Amino acid sequence: METHEIKQEVKVLSKKTLLKGTTKQIIVNKYWDSHGDEHDWGTDTTKFDSEKEFEIIEEQVEHDFGFNKFTFEHWHIFVDGKRFDKEFELTGYKHLKTKLVLHGCVGAG
Repeated sequence: METHEIKQEVKVLSKKTLLKGTTKQIIVNKYWDSHGDEHDWGTDTTKFDSEKEFEIIEEQVEHDFGFNKFTFEHWHIFVDGKRFDKEFELTGYKHLKTKLVLHGCVGAG
C-alpha cells in the first residue's frame, strides 16, 4: 500500500488580548458538541488561595496544506502565565466579581 504524507504549515497571523484581570476561582462549564447540539459534560471548579492574574488571548491561525489554506480563531486562557485550557477549547467566558466562568468544548462529533 502506498503512503501519502500531507504537510501543513501553521502560521499565527495575529494575537490580541480579549480580557485581563484577577480571580480566585475559575469555573469551566464543559460540553460535547454533537453536530452543533451542546451536551453537558460536567463542571470543573478551580479555587486558588489568593488572587491569580489571568489573560484571555485571541489568536488568528492559518493552516496551509499546500493545496488549500484555512484560517481559524482560537481563544486561550493563561493563569499566572501558564496555559489553563489544555483539556478543552475555550468558546465563551464571563468575568464576575468573585469568579471567572468559562464555556469549554471537550470534543465534537
